[in-house]
Amino acid sequence: MPEKRYESRDGLEPKVGSVYDRISKAVRHMEVVLAAFLVVIIMVSFLGILISLINLGDVQRLIEYVGFQELLSHVLLLIIGLELTIMLIRHDLKIVIEVTIFAIARKMLIYNTTASEMLISILGLAILFIVKIYVIDHGIFLRRRSSEQVKD
Repeated sequence: MPEKRYESRDGLEPKVGSVYDRISKAVRHMEVVLAAFLVVIIMVSFLGILISLINLGDVQRLIEYVGFQELLSHVLLLIIGLELTIMLIRHDLKIVIEVTIFAIARKMLIYNTTASEMLISILGLAILFIVKIYVIDHGIFLRRRSSEQVKD
């Protein structure tokens, strides 16, 4: 891919454009490295879960409420980490909303919350699902706005 050329009025190439491109590439590479690092950490943590489940004592503890709650918390945290790595690579609004949904769901399931906190979490999830389904997946509001602009 040819490198972008930025020309000024006097015909000379300014250094601002090339510096911007270099910084953008460096940031992109750092995001990929961070995502790979996160995947390695998630894999090690997942292996830790598997090893702890193999131990007979931990299976007995898993039957108890507290043990199951800790396992569920750990698994949901791994899911959030995986979604975060995808978000670092793809830069998609849909993934940002999914990460937020998982984070709110984890908080609702794992931590003891008051009734008002639960209500706020449910409202937040409802709003996020509406935005995800109607705005992002179907693009209903975006289509309506673009058709209104075409009429004008």
